[in-house]
Amino acid sequence: MGEMVDETTSFPDDAEESLSSVEPMDTETEDKYELLFEVESKFENIVTISSTARRRYDQYVVFFSQESPYHIVPYDDQQEFNMSLGFRHDSPVASPYGYTVKLAKRSRLTYSSLNIPLINGKTLGAAWFVSNCHTESGRENYVRELKKYYPVDVYGVCDGKLCPRDDPCEGMLNTDYHFYLSFENSICKDYITEKLWRHGYMHYVVPIVLKRSIVEPYVPPKSFIAADDFKSPKDLAKYLQYLMANKTAYLEYFIWRLDYHVVFLDGVRHTNLERPWGMCQKHYPVDVYGVCDGKLCPRDDPCEGMLNTDYHFYLSFENSICKDYITEKLWRQGYMHYVVPIVLKRSIVEPYVPPKSFIAADDFKSPKDLAKYLQYLMANKTAYLEYFMWRLDYHVVYLDGMRHTSLERPWGMCQLCRLLWEKPRRQYMIENCVRDFFLGVVEVFIDGEKNFRGKQA
Repeated sequence: MGEMVDETTSFPDDAEESLSSVEPMDTETEDKYELLFEVESKFENIVTISSTARRRYDQYVVFFSQESPYHIVPYDDQQEFNMSLGFRHDSPVASPYGYTVKLAKRSRLTYSSLNIPLINGKTLGAAWFVSNCHTESGRENYVRELKKYYPVDVYGVCDGKLCPRDDPCEGMLNTDYHFYLSFENSICKDYITEKLWRHGYMHYVVPIVLKRSIVEPYVPPKSFIAADDFKSPKDLAKYLQYLMANKTAYLEYFIWRLDYHVVFLDGVRHTNLERPWGMCQKHYPVDVYGVCDGKLCPRDDPCEGMLNTDYHFYLSFENSICKDYITEKLWRQGYMHYVVPIVLKRSIVEPYVPPKSFIAADDFKSPKDLAKYLQYLMANKTAYLEYFMWRLDYHVVYLDGMRHTSLERPWGMCQLCRLLWEKPRRQYMIENCVRDFFLGVVEVFIDGEKNFRGKQA
């Protein structure tokens, strides 16, 4: 998203010489310069290096996959990758399909915001959009058994009901169906795809997943039904029939929408996110712009111009407090304007930004104490000015996705390039990062019964 630059630092003096000394690419040496393994879901599309023994010691190879391990040709444990990138939350650079935001108190919705007539007007059972008819999870076997006791409409090549994966087919999830089968093709650690994030949570429907423990840590409470909570598909069917007949109990699966917002990372755009900004409001004047507080304003001039001319502070509050998670809320709104940014947690921000360039909320015992300090700075211009002195010695760069590549997810290609020019060059290795990727849960449903193959991670 951004970086701090000490202007006394320059690009390596021998960069031009180093570039000119690189061997021409040919069919024999081409594999030595491969920086990224982009692993596709089809076996024949996988990119490989023919001989890792010939790889330069300072070359960086990244294992990247958004598919489950079952759809990738297994690699030898000795294959030397420097980093893994994918849906696993324990990946060095995680790239999940979606995530959950808990709304700030002032941003939470009221019961009247739920579309009760739409919920009560549903008449059909469960829907399932599917194109892979033979899977590692055995989901098709579970559905085959479930259909004996409960109505399930299957759309896709597996059952004859062909329908594009968009409106009007997906619109039926809002208006007609009570449930959607968010069954993955594989049951693996952290493997939660658009089947839940998009089909399940982006529609007014209750998703059903195969395994609770995989989904539960990352989604709102009581927002889904787990098949493995029931002894058999028949028992699950009985519960679904109960919910269809009892609208009050069914409605409980929509209450989470009042307190949480789910984001589906569709690879094209992010949705507008709720942000927990309201903690200072009782003790200090905070103007909130956006859909949550009525002050609508585009995210550019003249609104952002007011940060230069009118406001003393900007709340650079992230939607999540995670290691190294610093977005445009600080890099752009905070540092690209003449304003003092306020962040939620000092330890996350401090290593990467100029000294005394921000205020951290967690330095104070309460929002009230923070408010007192902000009032002090407003009244004491000399003390306030100290938060701008860093601009004499540092320059902050915001990677805005316009002059730089626009990415929805943190691929880190620039960081890899920088590593190549390090002096002395060092070899970075994360042991077993790829081997561990393949140690996913190998659970499979056969005729509605759970079976295990291999090792459960």
